[in-house]
Amino acid sequence: MIVTVFSAVLFFVLGLVSWAASSKYYSDNLKSAMTFDGRAVAMRDWTKEKAYELSRFYVEYGVPAGYENDPQIAQQKASFDRGALNTLEESAQMARRLAHEARGRNHDRVAARFEERAEDAYRRARLVREVLLTGTSTASSEGGDSGVGAITAS
Repeated sequence: MIVTVFSAVLFFVLGLVSWAASSKYYSDNLKSAMTFDGRAVAMRDWTKEKAYELSRFYVEYGVPAGYENDPQIAQQKASFDRGALNTLEESAQMARRLAHEARGRNHDRVAARFEERAEDAYRRARLVREVLLTGTSTASSEGGDSGVGAITAS
């Protein structure tokens, strides 16, 4: 009886702790900071971009170490919240544009090259299997190019 109650309490507490940890991780990292064109940008990307912009601000304006939370620069720091979102939006637009152009230009050629390589690899593997099983290659006797050269068993 005591073991059952202790186990129940232990599992309940472990469940609460894991739920709290996962909830905090979600809200700090995975929650959507903005949605652009149907794609969500994670909060961790926004916080990284904001930290980069703030560190650049500190260096450009010569804010000494330890004065990052000074109330005199609070208004300038607040403007970087929106600036980081604008930067993420610009990069998302650029990525979308580049992906669209890449799809239009190279998709067919890349897919054809991939198919060629896959067929060549299959043909080579089949030839090696055939040589191992039968000891001769029918590709060379049929006049087909195996791509590996003439393989003959001795």
